Amino acid sequence: IESIYKRITVNMNMMGQTMEYDSEINKDVSGDPIMQAYGAMASMLNKPVTMVMNDKGGVVKAPDMSALLSDSLMAMSGDGSKNSDQMGQMFDNMFAPFPDGEVKLGDEWDKEAEIKSANGPMSVKAKYKVENITDKEVALTVDGDLKGDIESAGQSVQMSGKLTGTMLIDRKEGWTNNVNLLQDISMTLMGQNVNMKINIEINIK
Repeated sequence: IESIYKRITVNMNMMGQTMEYDSEINKDVSGDPIMQAYGAMASMLNKPVTMVMNDKGGVVKAPDMSALLSDSLMAMSGDGSKNSDQMGQMFDNMFAPFPDGEVKLGDEWDKEAEIKSANGPMSVKAKYKVENITDKEVALTVDGDLKGDIESAGQSVQMSGKLTGTMLIDRKEGWTNNVNLLQDISMTLMGQNVNMKINIEINIK
């Protein structure tokens, strides 16, 4: 699979602060360390991202991020030797895992995964269910739990949350056409309770 990213946008509201970034608008991010971190992500735009998948929807070979990201962003992502595994897990969660054998309306199956990052691991336990089947697509619902113990600013941070959403799978090709997921995460950071919602929407054409 080869894809090219054309635009990156970030809209975040956390601890009373709002942060917005758009790679098409925010060309000059000098003087703002946080904006510089997002600006560094623009180094991966307009470059081919190539990965290999198996027939179960799993990522066999993740993209070589060292060839895509700037040196500054690679440094922020942690141990460079682990970047490939981390990115593989990130891309792996963008596609539906397929069970062994055929499925029918109402069938369910589970997937457990551990997402590793420079700050610590997060476990994901999700249940997939066949909600609808048409001539062209299979609609899946996703319902799962997130849990993690990461380190931030020298402090241990306990994270927990829910993962919910839908996926549309091409019935003939087995290709993921649409992903719409919501991560609703709670944590305690610097003595404050923080709730974070992350919407992931992917349309593949």
